[in-house]
Amino acid sequence: MTWLKRIFGSAGRPAASAVPLPSEPRNDLDPPPRPPKPWPPKPWPPKPAGAVTPPMPPDPVAERPKQRRISVGKAPQNDIVIEKDGISRTHMYLIIPGEDGADAKLIDTYSEGGIYVRRQGIFARVKGNANVALDDTIRLGQIETTVQALLDGRASGLDIFISYAREDEPFAKDLERTLRQHGWRLWRDDRLAIGRSFDEEIEARLTAARCVVVLWSAHSVKSQWVRAEASVALDRRVLVPVFIEKIEPPLIFRQIQGCFLTESDAEALAAQRRVLIEKLERMIGPPKA
Repeated sequence: MTWLKRIFGSAGRPAASAVPLPSEPRNDLDPPPRPPKPWPPKPWPPKPAGAVTPPMPPDPVAERPKQRRISVGKAPQNDIVIEKDGISRTHMYLIIPGEDGADAKLIDTYSEGGIYVRRQGIFARVKGNANVALDDTIRLGQIETTVQALLDGRASGLDIFISYAREDEPFAKDLERTLRQHGWRLWRDDRLAIGRSFDEEIEARLTAARCVVVLWSAHSVKSQWVRAEASVALDRRVLVPVFIEKIEPPLIFRQIQGCFLTESDAEALAAQRRVLIEKLERMIGPPKA
């Protein structure tokens, strides 16, 4: 009955000052209602005369230069293909630009031959990654080169890239046979790697070749592919124009002195080929044994 008395009092009526049970709501604990915010909000106070707004701090993410990753290795899907002993399928990655103001960063892929950078006359193996300058000397397997030479394609095992229109393929095959007999390593688009897209394979070989021979004819001057390949070679300064017909090349390429393979007489054509070979030797040197 104690709980009844607590609720109704001793006379059976509700108590005037009954203490609420722990489970009952406590109105005295509820926060007071907040007054509504004025609308519209008060305007900002006007700037004093002559006040200068301080500039916003620079955004470090926006100011960071855009980086590109370049893969280097023996496999044809790499951006820079080096077909030499001691080079892994994907030997390393080259990040341009590097970090902390460096020109580039080398990232090792745990290749067997490793990546070495010459510091103070001594080659030290890269463990993980390393920031380098473009003129730093590096060693990949048994290849010793600079970062800039690697980007320019001078460390690649590919000497010559032949660009031609499909209608001129018989002539391209004949020229390829001649240059291979001379000892150079060549590539044209009949050697596309399985499982790789057409444009990716061509771009990788085009940027790796030490020089690009473009066969200009009435068909190739109308080919968008030949024009694009010649433009890349022109930008890299490795373009060798070869005229197989008496035509004018596209306007942008007319300032580059070319060679001619237009003679129908066998002896005269052989003489023109010797001129081309001499030009190639001046550009990329004689074939390596």
